[in-house]
Amino acid sequence: MSPNNCDGVVWVLDNGGGSIKSCMVNRGGEGTPDKPPDILHTPNSMVRAPKSSDVLVGRDVLSLRDVSGLTFRRPVDRGCVTSWDLQQEIWDHVFHQRMPNFQAPLSTRDAFLVVTEPPGNPLHCRAAMDALVFEEFQFQGYVAVIPQKLVAIHEHREIAVVLDVGFSFANAVPLFPPTKVNGELRTPLNCTKRLNLGGKALTNFLKETISFQTWNLMDDYLLVNAIKERLCYTALDFRKELADVKRNPDSIRKMYVLPDGTALPPSDPLGRIRDDELAENHESSEQLLPLCNERLLVPELLFEPGDIGIMQCGVAELLVQAVSAAPKQFHSRLWANVIVVGGSTLFPRFIERLNRELRPLVPAEYDVNIYQSTNPIEAAARGGYNLALSDNFREMVVTKREYDEHGTCIGGGNFLSLLESPDEFFPPNGSEQASRINYYASFEKLEQGSMFLNSHVGARHCHDRGLIVQNLEDGGETGPKVRSL
Repeated sequence: MSPNNCDGVVWVLDNGGGSIKSCMVNRGGEGTPDKPPDILHTPNSMVRAPKSSDVLVGRDVLSLRDVSGLTFRRPVDRGCVTSWDLQQEIWDHVFHQRMPNFQAPLSTRDAFLVVTEPPGNPLHCRAAMDALVFEEFQFQGYVAVIPQKLVAIHEHREIAVVLDVGFSFANAVPLFPPTKVNGELRTPLNCTKRLNLGGKALTNFLKETISFQTWNLMDDYLLVNAIKERLCYTALDFRKELADVKRNPDSIRKMYVLPDGTALPPSDPLGRIRDDELAENHESSEQLLPLCNERLLVPELLFEPGDIGIMQCGVAELLVQAVSAAPKQFHSRLWANVIVVGGSTLFPRFIERLNRELRPLVPAEYDVNIYQSTNPIEAAARGGYNLALSDNFREMVVTKREYDEHGTCIGGGNFLSLLESPDEFFPPNGSEQASRINYYASFEKLEQGSMFLNSHVGARHCHDRGLIVQNLEDGGETGPKVRSL
């Protein structure tokens, strides 16, 4: 197989903080965009059971029958990979497991890779991923792209704003063609806004609330996460519904049967919701967890993160800030194409509440249309599948030969995919390869003292990372300034 034609097997990894969504596609084979892929979910963690020296990695975690007291090690913290050794071990587990529609695991040396990275991924994380992909797994080539771009590909929308409420954080990314505004290049990356609150924080909040009021479940993350997903819902009018619950707590009260190893069937190690019709005949040995206003308090944090001391705006205001940062000529189409993805958007009535919150904040001349992907958790992986089969894949891939010749400075797949190769940066009178190198080299003309000037790796990231002018903590402007060239 020649790396120039990029035909062959392509791995697709949506490297989330909680789980990795993966699939394989054979370019030039039977895979077509019309045929949905089989997505495999792998926990992105290493788990050790109490009183045991055995360590479980990846999908081996799903075989546990007792989920109490587990100790987790995760390679991703706050959206960025912080332990590449652990991430390599989990990826190795993913690449060596049997995939649907493939008879046996295939060597990564003969394959290509599409992998996601968060918007504003730090410089050292990209350099470490380049080394892992090319030096450890020996891929023929790969593309790193933000998952929100893949979501837009999956939904067949070129201009849209994607609200992604994931495991570690939530962000709003407006997708539009890079445009100059008052002489400054405005790209989707420097319009991205982030909320440091995700599904993990919601589960921890519920875990602390339950442990303070009833059962001590501080060491039972998987159990509390299942309770959150099965019982919590979004209040359309939070204050009104909370007052109604105070007057009549039984209106929303639910009983959850905790696993005890004997009362539950083997197929349900995470407990179950007790059937109200059988409540009078329940077994006395069942351990019951009552849930009342906790059911609506947890999702409310996405709209009011200040309730737990996170001094940031909610997801509705986050969308408004992201769209407002985009060029004004795209506002109408952005508001008409709001795509919502992420596991934490699956709470019942979340879309209705988001629409209620957005409408007063958006100018009346704009129509607000909110779409939720058919499978919000797998949307990015399915978009990566479509990307791997597209004709543009060949132009976006950074091959191992390029990496060996030029080092990390050639690996700009994320930014190149968003930039869509405008003539300003890739002159038509030169070869694509030469234009790429000249493009990255040109951004060495930065102000002295920039932390990005220490290596050729910095030259690659100066433009796209330097133009991410938001601070992930408070939304302020940070980072080096790029001179006009």
